[in-house]
Amino acid sequence: MKTSRIRYFLEIARTVALAATCTRAKFGAILVKNGDIVSTGYNGSVRGAINCGGDLPCAKDIHDEVHLTSYFYCPAIHAEHNACLNAGRVIGSGSTMFLAKANGDGMSGRPCQGCGRVMIQTDIKDIFYYMKDGSIAHDIVEDWIEDENDSMRKNARVNEIPEEELGIGDIERVDLIITTFRCDTCGVLIPESDYVSYHGLCETCRNKD
Repeated sequence: MKTSRIRYFLEIARTVALAATCTRAKFGAILVKNGDIVSTGYNGSVRGAINCGGDLPCAKDIHDEVHLTSYFYCPAIHAEHNACLNAGRVIGSGSTMFLAKANGDGMSGRPCQGCGRVMIQTDIKDIFYYMKDGSIAHDIVEDWIEDENDSMRKNARVNEIPEEELGIGDIERVDLIITTFRCDTCGVLIPESDYVSYHGLCETCRNKD
C-alpha cells in the first residue's frame, strides 16, 4: 500500500477521533478491506449511556487513576474495540486497521494489550499507526499471539521466576498480578511498573537513548 494511501486512512482515523468525548485521550480507528472502509470506532461510553468526559467529568481524573496503567473507573470502550465490534468478525476478518490520535503529540499510537486481544479475536490482519516521532509503524496482528503466550507463561510462573527477570524490583509476590504493556518503540511486553517508570520504553530501548 502506498504511503500516501496509508496517510489518507490514518487522517480519516484522526477525524473519527474528534467524535470522542474523553478529556484524556481521543482515539479514532477505521477498518479497511480491499481499499474500502468497513467500520469506524472511537473511544467512549456504550451506546445509549451518558458520555464520560461530556455529560460527566472524567472518572479517572476524579479518582486520580494513572494514565495508561489503570482502567478500574473508566467506563469507555476503546476505539479499536468499537471498530472491531462494529464490523463483526465476518466483515472484519482479514482487514487492515488504521489507528490515529487527535491530541497528545509525542505519544505512540500502538494499541494496548487489551485492544490487541480484541483484534486477534476479530481476525484483523494488520495495523498502521503513528509512532512518537511521527513515523508510521506497521504490525502484523497474528504476531501478537506469541506475545500473549509469553505473557501468560510468565504470569503463570510468577512464583518461580527471579524478580530481576520479571523486572519488578522488590515488590511482594503475594497475590501478585502482572499487567503488561508493549514498549512504545519495539513492541516487546514489559511490566506496567517499568512502562510507567521509564516512559513507555523497555530496558533495551531505554539504554539506546
